[in-house]
Amino acid sequence: MSFLNNISLADIKPLKVSANGRYLVDSSGVPVFLNADTAWKIAWKLNRDEVEKYLQTRKNQKFNTIGIVAFPMDIDNDRAITNVYGDKPFEYIKNKFNPLKPVTTSGENYKNSKEYDYWDHLEYIIDTAKSKNMYIVLLPAWGGRVAGAYGSGTPNSEIIFDKENAYKYALWISKKFKDKRNIIWMLGGDRSAIYGKHDYRKVFNSLAKGLISGSGNKEILISYHPQKWAPNSSEWFHNSPWLSFNSIQDQPSDQIKAITHDWNLKPAKPTWLLEGRYEGFKKGSITFKDFQVRFQAYQTVFAGGFGETYGNMAIWNFSKNWKKHIDDPGANQLRYLVKLMSLWSKEQYLSRIPDQSLLIGNTGKISGNSDMLSSCIAATRTKKGDLAMIYTAAGNNLLIKMRILNGPMMHAYWYNPRTGKYKISEKDVKKPTPFSNDIHSGKKALDYQFHVPKMQKESNDWVLILSNKKL
Repeated sequence: MSFLNNISLADIKPLKVSANGRYLVDSSGVPVFLNADTAWKIAWKLNRDEVEKYLQTRKNQKFNTIGIVAFPMDIDNDRAITNVYGDKPFEYIKNKFNPLKPVTTSGENYKNSKEYDYWDHLEYIIDTAKSKNMYIVLLPAWGGRVAGAYGSGTPNSEIIFDKENAYKYALWISKKFKDKRNIIWMLGGDRSAIYGKHDYRKVFNSLAKGLISGSGNKEILISYHPQKWAPNSSEWFHNSPWLSFNSIQDQPSDQIKAITHDWNLKPAKPTWLLEGRYEGFKKGSITFKDFQVRFQAYQTVFAGGFGETYGNMAIWNFSKNWKKHIDDPGANQLRYLVKLMSLWSKEQYLSRIPDQSLLIGNTGKISGNSDMLSSCIAATRTKKGDLAMIYTAAGNNLLIKMRILNGPMMHAYWYNPRTGKYKISEKDVKKPTPFSNDIHSGKKALDYQFHVPKMQKESNDWVLILSNKKL
């Protein structure tokens, strides 16, 4: 009997944290695996036709979540910042935006510039995403608007929020969008909450309180987007009642450690990789490509992440050549992670745990210039051990403690994260086809070594699937 695809990857319903504090589920209790993309500047960089093209492409690629910023995040002179229709989000007062003076018009006819304002266009993006069954991770403000300079947190002209006006602005934007079922709120924005003597926690807390009040005190999801090479959201806000789940932004060598850290915190809260290294990242002679996208995603999900977030150097800021990179290989291949996670039943998914104790021997490491190489092995399974998945980034053979898994026999599959196909003998097949149906498991089972298919010299990553029922 095959598994049912019980994981909701499309239907838009309000999200909440699962009862065990580990994953996100919809209002019906169905798990939702977030496959997200960063499109931070879409609200002021793209017109309606371009928004439609971008979102439809990402939907076709099986993304179901898009991360965006409500208004311009740039340090540049606010007077010059408008969206593509020439609309400003706020009145320009005393050399900076005034967040208590949003520029709005009566009506929302996009063909009439006097009616279609900046916030109408943001609403169009949210509604268009919803029409495509996609969630929006919405930052009401980029972190620099609260915490100043990147890296140091030094107050500067970029800051427009304090404790008082942060609450009022958040109250306004939350009320405006309180009926949008596809919004997940995200505070932070590539900034820490504390930089030495500069403590911005009160302002971020005010933003959170305003969002909750504006929603009518409904149950809404809020997280915090931290800075790279700095503490993650759990450092400051894990015990804050408004923080629904944790988010990390780390380089590859820190990602598994950060996810594991958050997984082990009490009370249990979901966690994920909100921002890693982007496809197209260049440093000297190296370029992050599809392999780097895959190993960051699979390793963090198998380490306990409830989803993952993709990024592309040409997409997050919609550079002039963004359309050329919308179909980059890494973006297309993440659909196969979505496909893989849909193999878990609802009950299995909600009982999923990371478990490196399945593995015997060296579990690998991140290496190379800018962490571009991985030999890591990451394992995840259900609590009762009836389904397990092990990701091997460098194609290393796997020695598995079969006694940990539910007996008496396991069906074993090799899954190719580059193609979404299964390896059986010399063939690649689309439907789940085991290469073995008689791997002993259970308390008396011996350790078993699995030999990874040898397909290529580099980035020969595979997923081993072990199930006590045929998929």
